[in-house]
Amino acid sequence: MIYFDNASTTKPFNSVIEEMNSFNSEYFFNPSALYKEGLAVNRIIDGAREVVANKLGVASEELYFTSSATEANNWALLNGIKNKKGNVVISQGEHASIFECGNLLRSRGIEVRWVTLKKDGTIDLNDLENKVDEYTALSSIIHVSNETGAINDIKLASNIIKNKNPNTLFHADGAAAFCKISNFNNIMRDINRVNWLDFYTISAHKVCGPKGIGALYINKNRTIAPLIVGGGQERGQRSGTENTAAIIGFAQAVKDFSLTSSNMIKEIHDYLKNSLMKCGWMHNGSEINTGYILSLSNPKIKAEILMRLLSEEGVLIGLGSACANKLSQNRVLSALGATKTQIEGSIRLSFCPTNTIDEAKIALSKIIKLQKILEGKLIK
Repeated sequence: MIYFDNASTTKPFNSVIEEMNSFNSEYFFNPSALYKEGLAVNRIIDGAREVVANKLGVASEELYFTSSATEANNWALLNGIKNKKGNVVISQGEHASIFECGNLLRSRGIEVRWVTLKKDGTIDLNDLENKVDEYTALSSIIHVSNETGAINDIKLASNIIKNKNPNTLFHADGAAAFCKISNFNNIMRDINRVNWLDFYTISAHKVCGPKGIGALYINKNRTIAPLIVGGGQERGQRSGTENTAAIIGFAQAVKDFSLTSSNMIKEIHDYLKNSLMKCGWMHNGSEINTGYILSLSNPKIKAEILMRLLSEEGVLIGLGSACANKLSQNRVLSALGATKTQIEGSIRLSFCPTNTIDEAKIALSKIIKLQKILEGKLIK
């Protein structure tokens, strides 16, 4: 099987599975227990938190583990705005977990302003500046598009927001960016010194870690009410017995992912993009791209049929976000100007460090073969 749907989820590294198994069987103790076994597990969690926080470029006490990036996004948006007097500014390119939070806030009487996208999939910074005003309580901008892989300059976006209103809280969804941008540490290292970022979301299963674990960075100079209350875990910010095995798996994935090279990813991305564009496919998104996601459209075919036929031949690809609604209603591609036929003919290929260029060559040959068949059947 050739798996090119890694933006949906990645296969955990073997080392991650091995580490998690030991904490599901041998070191299963509750981290909140006061006997030595529980205290030992608690210390191990602290060590894992340090690993993930160091990669993110923040202090470990600013990182809070959650059940997913979706929970972290909900936490930041739903509890980041404290009253109905202010407005919220969100980009049209957000993941569903941000977009639907915007709709929920709007149903609660809060004004939500949507920032438009440019044709390359990045946010329109001029529109962002126009949408933020003295009443903007919070703004959320996705760091890397989960649909196209386009990279937003979140530091520049934050500067625009904070210059318009220093009191506006700034959140970025980094689920598709964490560990996947070459200058990531340079982007993030000035967070505490300059205070340009208030909240940041990350996820384990996008970097060859387990599902069911994410994290939210909360700037130490900011306060936010818990989304989940109970026993007071995560320093009182996120109650519920810690998912120790998943936390350990998250840290192991970060270690191993950090050792991989992005050169092969870029080679695979560019090979498939250039080859398919020569065969009539159109590239959706920016040339400033992580390389881990490739979105392409061919209005002469139905991508869903192509996907099903490819799966029968052992090649798995995506049609866009696994959290999206019907393909023909893909709001992100629609926001960057794609037509209905382009959206219906769009595929998303996404990669991880275990993929190879040989896999890309095999996948390409199968895509082109099936494309020719489908164009002959469906072209009008």
